[in-house]
Amino acid sequence: MRKDAFALSAVLLMVLGGMALCGCLGTKVEEKEYEEVVFKSDIVKLRESSLDLEKNKFGHITTAKVNCEVENTVSRMINVDITCKFYDRNNRLIEEKPYKIFGLRGKPEFGYSTTFTITYDDINASRVDHVRLEAIEQLI
Repeated sequence: MRKDAFALSAVLLMVLGGMALCGCLGTKVEEKEYEEVVFKSDIVKLRESSLDLEKNKFGHITTAKVNCEVENTVSRMINVDITCKFYDRNNRLIEEKPYKIFGLRGKPEFGYSTTFTITYDDINASRVDHVRLEAIEQLI
């Protein structure tokens, strides 16, 4: 009888421990605004940005869209290679998407800008929490 109680408590402890480690115990679902966009660049300046999560008719997130407006801060034309990295709330990389801007005009006191949208539509789009954009510029 004592061995059975010990074995039962050991099995119960392993099951509860496994549930706690996998996140099945005490999880709470909360709605959150997803608007964090980090931009890294030497020449290009980010004017505006947003992260929009689109839902289907059932309310499930199906698409993550990054909308940006950037401007060239030097007086020469440049090409820009942008890497958009989508991360989950634990800062794990979900997806990388490239984007290219050709012939972005420079200055007259930052009057020249361009807007673009990078779309991620995959089954993991619902996991997107924040985005990091990294730009590499080439003077032309």
